[in-house]
Amino acid sequence: EATDFFGENSEFGEFQGTNYSYYFERGLANKLAIYGSVLYQDIEQTDADGIRQTASGLGDFEIGIRSQLTEGPNVVSVAFVTKLPYFYDEDDALPLGNGQVDYEARLLYGRSLNAFGYVGIEAGYRLRNGNPSDEYRYLLEYGISATKNLYLRTKLDGIESVGNASG
Repeated sequence: EATDFFGENSEFGEFQGTNYSYYFERGLANKLAIYGSVLYQDIEQTDADGIRQTASGLGDFEIGIRSQLTEGPNVVSVAFVTKLPYFYDEDDALPLGNGQVDYEARLLYGRSLNAFGYVGIEAGYRLRNGNPSDEYRYLLEYGISATKNLYLRTKLDGIESVGNASG
């Protein structure tokens, strides 16, 4: 939800979005997996003149492949992901995405802390097939099993613009 907008664009009044994500993962071999996610969105935008627009439906679909390079208490993996915009029309008045195909390479590191859980670090580069700029992406996480059937996780993730957009 947003009521304040940055930059020179003052045509927005308010934005609200509720998103639901479905994640899947399937092992293909001992150290190889395919994974992905699809996003369902309910979004609403009101411009500075009070005109309200809404949209809902499936957004971008991401699919990737991950390969484990090392095992043990320190696990290193690489992943390649593609973002596909095929479930919505980018020309809608309020589109559910920007309509471009993106490609990402990630390096993942995880370390077991035994009874104290685990830590994970991810770093990636997303090549954008058009504007806006390519992105550096990162994630730091900590997780622990509270009981046999309850797992807790906290994470910090972010995106930083590479600054190579044209126009």
